[in-house]
Amino acid sequence: MKQWTISLVALAISIHGWKSIQEKTTCEAVAPGSCIGEYGFRIDATGKFTAGPSPSGLHVEGKLTPAELKKLQQAIADDAKKGAGLSEMCTASRTIPGSSDRLTITPVKGHDRVVFRRERPNETCFTGNRDAATKLHDVMQSLMAEHYPQHFPE
Repeated sequence: MKQWTISLVALAISIHGWKSIQEKTTCEAVAPGSCIGEYGFRIDATGKFTAGPSPSGLHVEGKLTPAELKKLQQAIADDAKKGAGLSEMCTASRTIPGSSDRLTITPVKGHDRVVFRRERPNETCFTGNRDAATKLHDVMQSLMAEHYPQHFPE
């Protein structure tokens, strides 16, 4: 049943496109508001992004450049194409204690799909193709490094 659901989500992204992609992180060892992605970083299909909201309701908005959006769209398309029909796979990895990371795609039609996650100590999980999921995660990390506030406004 799980594999069938994942196949349908990947197919929905391939055929109908994606509505948004979001990354959310935790960093236990840093001051609140200083963890890149702590309050979430969401990008919609038009390239509009939102960082936050913080616990006080503040958020930062902006728009990706056309080149950034194209790079993201290509990574999402590659992930949907190469990941269709594949279930989640977890591998051993080195993680920083108290940190987590979750990357989720919301298709235009269908259910959210967690593409990449580090939520357990020493384990990284991918839904679909490992290389495509890692590439998509790397693209999102570079976009967050560029657009997410280093110290979130309070």
